[in-house]
Amino acid sequence: MGQGHDSLALPRASAIVSAGTGSPAWEPTTAVYLELLGKFFYSINLDIRKRETSAFGIGIQSAENDIIPSGMYFLFFGKKHRLETGAGTSLILSPGDGVQALAIHGVIGYRYQKKHGLLFRAGFTPFVGIALDDDGDNILMPWIGISLGYSF
Repeated sequence: MGQGHDSLALPRASAIVSAGTGSPAWEPTTAVYLELLGKFFYSINLDIRKRETSAFGIGIQSAENDIIPSGMYFLFFGKKHRLETGAGTSLILSPGDGVQALAIHGVIGYRYQKKHGLLFRAGFTPFVGIALDDDGDNILMPWIGISLGYSF
């Protein structure tokens, strides 16, 4: 009687397998990371992955002007070691003057992310800065970035 009951037990959630792949089912992941350079000089960001192959990020940088970067990223190959591509926008806010400029940025690079643990990103992150007032100049800037954070 005790031998047959083990095969009727429900599997633990961590043992659920994707349809026919033999690997654990993918779970949504959230991460917090510090980005150096990338979208300007530095920013603190929140990265939300609802799908295995894409992520949405939003952040903030506060200095002379406040900058609010956001982006959509697409992930290719592998499970932890990925090729990351994407694009986004950043609003540059000036105290008292409101939105001063808009930046459109792209990314192509490397992304290492564990489900619960280290997040590391490095890549080419060029951007176009568009002045929204008469005093500023538009710029095209080739740029690089590196990020370090934690996934949970």
